[in-house]
Amino acid sequence: MTTIPSAQSQAAQAERAYAALVAHEPQRRPDAAAEAAIRAWAEEGLGSARFIPWLRLWTAVQGRFREGWLPDSYLARHVLPGLQGGAGRRLGASRMLARRILGTELMPDRAYRVRGFWLDRAGRAIAPETVEKAAFGRAATLLLRRDSAPRGQVLTRIDRECFARETSAAAGDLTLIAPPAPDPALADLAPGGLPLMRLVTVKPEGEAARLAGSLLRLPMDGAALPRPGQEIALPLAEGLVSGAGLGPDWLPLARHPESRAPFEGRALPGHAAAEAACRALHDRLPHLTLIGWDVLPAADGKIKLIDWDPGVTETGALQALSGPVFAGLGWEDLWRDQAPARAPEAAPKPALTLVPDPEPVTDPPPAPEPEPAEPTLQAPQPIRPRRVTLPRALRRRA
Repeated sequence: MTTIPSAQSQAAQAERAYAALVAHEPQRRPDAAAEAAIRAWAEEGLGSARFIPWLRLWTAVQGRFREGWLPDSYLARHVLPGLQGGAGRRLGASRMLARRILGTELMPDRAYRVRGFWLDRAGRAIAPETVEKAAFGRAATLLLRRDSAPRGQVLTRIDRECFARETSAAAGDLTLIAPPAPDPALADLAPGGLPLMRLVTVKPEGEAARLAGSLLRLPMDGAALPRPGQEIALPLAEGLVSGAGLGPDWLPLARHPESRAPFEGRALPGHAAAEAACRALHDRLPHLTLIGWDVLPAADGKIKLIDWDPGVTETGALQALSGPVFAGLGWEDLWRDQAPARAPEAAPKPALTLVPDPEPVTDPPPAPEPEPAEPTLQAPQPIRPRRVTLPRALRRRA
């Protein structure tokens, strides 16, 4: 299963690697002209300054800026969603489904557990108590692949003693893989571990698949498998190691830190066969534009497909050593088509004219009240007597 790191975490990773690299070798720090080219390609070519950290790191590794580099965060943001959608991640999550779709015998699978149900290589049911015997056969160790694990933690080497414990602890679907012994010509490059060729193929619309680039991944510190951030990456060209490698700290390595075996010029057996096989397999899946393949050169001269990544999210070492590997595909312009349309600018508002505040309005003063008029005295009128008429009864008594 492919887990895509956030753009912020990828940028922080590149900044830490760059700081460590130039602290160890200050002469690798890009000059002003290179810095200007980095910024111009990030902002004008790829549409954002967020891509500067990886471009600066790769410039320091190669010793020069290369226009055409596409950081992993750009691939994850603009290339994979548009050209691949979610199909890559869905196919990459299920090993059993992938093998059936690819229709290949290059995958050395022994057994599958799908939704708690065990099946053999041919898809026949296996009783749980017989899985260990059927899977190991004569092999001393197996690789346990967890479909739901993030990349870098997918493959684990197990033996018979830890088989029950590891399979019980592994959540979700899984695959048991029996890798052959690696080619003895590479024994001094991967003491006790598996050297894996990483081939990245691209399939433009309407065209045959082709190799974008390849490198050799070597495990470190006695580990069984190379893992992102814990491996040595060697550039490959025409089946040969074409230059110094990169360690996990992004410092150049001319020799293996443990065996002291030199790198440059080493022939890699099986590279031509691996390229042909990966291109043919990719042509069977025209739905996918970009695929990464991890191939083991075996002791019998054959190759085995140990794993695949149809949602490639880790091309940093490949691009630093051999890039740009995606030039000429037009992917650097995808962000322009995906950018949201800008809203038309609003007409400028008229300038404000300052008007002085009006004079305050006050009520008119009240009109003065008229003075009261002097009273006019009139002469008294004479009082006339009023005639009173008594009732008849009183008049008799009178």
